[in-house]
Amino acid sequence: MPGSMTSSTHGKARIALVALFACVASVATRTASAEGAVDRSPEPVVDGERSVRAARPLAVRGEVDVLFDGVGGATDGFAGATVAYSLDEHLSVEGTFGWGFGNYAKTGANALAMGRFALPIDRAGVHALTFAVGPSTFFGGDYGAVWLVRGEIAYELRTRSGFSLLAGGGPSLVLADSRALAIPDCSWFCPSGKTSQFKAGDVPLQVRVAAGWAF
Repeated sequence: MPGSMTSSTHGKARIALVALFACVASVATRTASAEGAVDRSPEPVVDGERSVRAARPLAVRGEVDVLFDGVGGATDGFAGATVAYSLDEHLSVEGTFGWGFGNYAKTGANALAMGRFALPIDRAGVHALTFAVGPSTFFGGDYGAVWLVRGEIAYELRTRSGFSLLAGGGPSLVLADSRALAIPDCSWFCPSGKTSQFKAGDVPLQVRVAAGWAF
């Protein structure tokens, strides 16, 4: 993979992000409206009674994750599951495991561990802007084992009934060179006749949408 993302990839990534967050905003607005989730009352939040993160600290979500490279499109999409646990109102830890769909290359299994910091938007913590970072790897595919450090900014919704939604994206820093692959004709959009490789210092973009339940 080239050392920097092409303008074409940046454009496609921006379009994907806009569509992603438009969808998420629509779902979040309808869900919050149906449950009266946004709390504007002046009285203080009581842990375990009005704070959704204290009442339901464990979240299990299924997710779809897309990795954009610098060659010409989406390198791979992943389907996986995430288990997250809130340590307090702001800090949570999570682990994700998934498997790649494959495009012009098969990345294989995908594993990710993150610490996440949440800034609640409303008093009950139903809506939050979150920031996460942690190690990531994919292995067992055409590139061999690839290690990255992944950063993410995401919107998170946790309703009182337990529904949990997360959508976001961010850069991943590649830590070491992967195998170099010749790109054949492919099922998604990608330029044939070029070489794809993850090189140390590359910063591919990853986006994801996850939905599930909190307990």
